Amino acid sequence: MSENRQNRQCVSIPADWSLPKFALAQRVQTSNPLSDTPYLQTGKILGIQYLNTDCFWVTHYAQRKGWHYAIHLDGDDPLYRFNPVISVSELNINELTKASALR
Repeated sequence: MSENRQNRQCVSIPADWSLPKFALAQRVQTSNPLSDTPYLQTGKILGIQYLNTDCFWVTHYAQRKGWHYAIHLDGDDPLYRFNPVISVSELNINELTKASALR
């Protein structure tokens, strides 16, 4: 069981799931999943969801089993002008370091 000490909220995670690597409100770096030529983008995690192998999105849309994050992207990318929130697999996310934040 994981506890958010600021809000006193607890979440139970089934034993056969891994723990998520990232937390809500954490700033992260990801590559653009819709681009033919991926480029790095930064954003803040708004939500976390675990997709199981029997999940509709995994079976019908070839998504990966595991943790997926809703990320609100920084900047004014025209591709995301009207919806700056994307869903990204945990495998496509990196921690935002001070060095990468300065680029």
